[in-house]
Amino acid sequence: MNTKPKEKIILHVLVKNNDGSFFGQGLELDYVAEGESFMDLQDRFVNGLLATIKMNVKNKTVSSFLTNIASGYDWLNFYNTNYKSLHSIPIKHQYLPFRSIDFKLVSK
Repeated sequence: MNTKPKEKIILHVLVKNNDGSFFGQGLELDYVAEGESFMDLQDRFVNGLLATIKMNVKNKTVSSFLTNIASGYDWLNFYNTNYKSLHSIPIKHQYLPFRSIDFKLVSK
């Protein structure tokens, strides 16, 4: 029997700058974070997501957490918005089912 592991997906994060405060909304996973800078947001998003998944693994609720996707409104914004920049962070961690997290900064 061939038991090929499932390929990891890319988690897209829509990032908005609201007067110096950066807000990130995950799409394939409904998770949000806020930071004082774009780099701070990336750090908080990755570390907060990891902590949340670890907590859900411990509480045996990870399957319900990982099946929540962002709203249709957030997806429409993702496909209908121009982006100022894209930053991709490769992910190599046992608890994260993503190969990378792509942060897309919305242009004003």
